[in-house]
Order: sequence, then C-alpha cells, then structure tokens
Amino acid sequence: MLMYYNVGFYLSIACIVLGLIFLAIYIVEKCRGYSAKMVVLKSRVSLCFIACGMCGLLFKGVGLFSVLMIMGLVFGFAGDIWLDLKLIAGENERRYTYQGFRSFMAGHVCFIIAIMSTFGGFEKPMFPICAIILGIVIGLLIIVIGEKTGLDFGEYKLISSVYGCLVFFMAFLAGAYTLQNGFSSISSLLIFIAGILFAISDIVLSQMYFGKNNDTKARIAMNNILYYAAQFVMAMSVVLFVC
Repeated sequence: MLMYYNVGFYLSIACIVLGLIFLAIYIVEKCRGYSAKMVVLKSRVSLCFIACGMCGLLFKGVGLFSVLMIMGLVFGFAGDIWLDLKLIAGENERRYTYQGFRSFMAGHVCFIIAIMSTFGGFEKPMFPICAIILGIVIGLLIIVIGEKTGLDFGEYKLISSVYGCLVFFMAFLAGAYTLQNGFSSISSLLIFIAGILFAISDIVLSQMYFGKNNDTKARIAMNNILYYAAQFVMAMSVVLFVC
C-alpha cells in the first residue's frame, strides 16, 4: 500500500509541476492578446489538475468523495473552456458566459455534496446553517461593494450573486467541518483553503470582466495564479484523503 501511495503522490506532484509550466506559458500568451491558441493552452493546465486528482484514485480507490471531487474538477475544466471561448466568441459571448457560470456552479455543488457526505451532514445542523448564512451574506455583500466601487454586472448580476454565495458557502462549510472534526482531516482543510482562493480569484475576475479598463496584465496573472492554485489544492484534497 505504501508503494502505491508513493506512486500516486509523486505522480500528483508531477502533474502540479507540469501544470505550473503550462500556466506560465498560458499567462504570457493571454497577456499578449486573446486567441484560439490561448484556449488550447488553458485546457492543458486544466487537464493537469484533473490528472492530479485522478492520481488519488491510484491508491485510494473509487469512493463517493473522490468521484464527486473529480466531477467538480471536470466541471471546472468545462467552465475554463467556456469562459475563454467567450473572449473570442464575438456574437456568442453571452451564451458562453452563462455556460461558464453554470459549469462552475455545478462543480461547486459537487464539492458541497462531497463535503457534507464525507465530513459532516446535518447531525450538527448549526454548522451547515451558519455556513449557508455566511455564504449568502458575504456573497451578496461582495456584489454590493462591487457596484459601489464602479462594477457594472448588468444582466449577469443575478447569476454572479448566486455563484458568489455558492463559493463562499462551500468554503465556510469546509471550514466549519474542519473545526467540528478538530482538524482531523487534511482534506477538509485543503478544501477550505481552496474555497478562499476561489473567492479571491473571482473578486479579481469581477474587476476584469465588469470594471472599466481593469483587464491589466497584473490582474490577469493574479486571477489565474489564484484560480489554478485553488483547483490544484482541491485536487490534492483527493490525493491526501484518508478514509
């Protein structure tokens, strides 16, 4: 078993290193301008975080947590492609934007189900209830603050609000169960960390998409580094999961 653990773990690290190389190339290409080549490069980075999570199955076997987390990563991969296609889509931009939102939301629903089915549930209802309340309050607050600072969400205000609440709910839920279980699972802690990284990257992305002249090279790099850090941390929560 130790041998398989080492194989899976080291393969996951190799996926992360390869993903970071592809990410660096992708960021450079994106800073130069939007192109079809950029979409291909981004898909390679996303495939690396899926492969990283799949490495966990090499020695942990197929279980509900692993399957749901991999599904969430796959939805994240789809969301990546939709949102980059949006940037070169022309008249289909609206369609691709909504598809991107839906894919990411589906992924976070998978993560939430994985968290609740593995680390908690409703035995102590105050934990998920508080996470839901905090997620809704902070998710909506981010939208309000964004509008006050000049962001124009337009027709995407509703779906942006729902998505923001979902991201914060997932992060707080993982954090709540990590506390409830006395930090006994590294996986729930990693999901909490990933959730916070997702939230910060989405705040930066909102500045880029809905602000004026905010699509700077610094923001492009920051958004992608934070986002992919979150996805790879999610993947490692599968690799390091202990049943």
